[in-house]
Amino acid sequence: MKSYLWLPLLCLISPLFGQDTPARTYEARVYGSAYVLNSRWHTYWPRSPKGFDVGPFSLALSTAKGAKVQELELGYYGGENDLPEYTQQLRQVHLRYEYGVYIRKKILEEVRLRVGGAWQVFYQHREEMPTTIGRFRNDRNRVGLGMDFVSHFEVPLRPRLFLDLSVGLVNFTYALNRSYSHNPGLPEQQRTLTNFEIDWLGLRQLRLGLGYRL
Repeated sequence: MKSYLWLPLLCLISPLFGQDTPARTYEARVYGSAYVLNSRWHTYWPRSPKGFDVGPFSLALSTAKGAKVQELELGYYGGENDLPEYTQQLRQVHLRYEYGVYIRKKILEEVRLRVGGAWQVFYQHREEMPTTIGRFRNDRNRVGLGMDFVSHFEVPLRPRLFLDLSVGLVNFTYALNRSYSHNPGLPEQQRTLTNFEIDWLGLRQLRLGLGYRL
């Protein structure tokens, strides 16, 4: 092969061997979640009369190579919420995967900005126990898929410790709902209701996390 053919090819592939490969880093995070003011009913916990809810906590492990980041999160929550007409017991679990990139230019020379998309599957079980006469227990199950576009603002606290403020920008949920009423006055076939719903802004809008670089 003549030099005018292989020399340009060599010039193209030589940077692949001459540059150092970015080191892979790992980080562990603990997330909380919240809905502020008059937010809509969301996947994890119904709005409280006070207008501010603190939802479940979850653990996440992320890995980054260069500007690209992948994160896997697992969360579980169980609790009880007292409402005017019934007491609600909730159990839920979710698995979430996020892929994003770091913006090279930092904010205020310290805060790192990250944007990306996330997908998650969730399962929720609720038991509504009435506290007034004339109402009956109702069991609800919900399983679905959520997708959202999020941004992260990472504020350093220590050389390895940092705060992670995550803001949801756009999100959707696709869920299958099934409820069962314990009303003895209804025929058995009418006690179960099943429906499918599509909701926007159905996931957590604001999350505060604490991260540690391993």
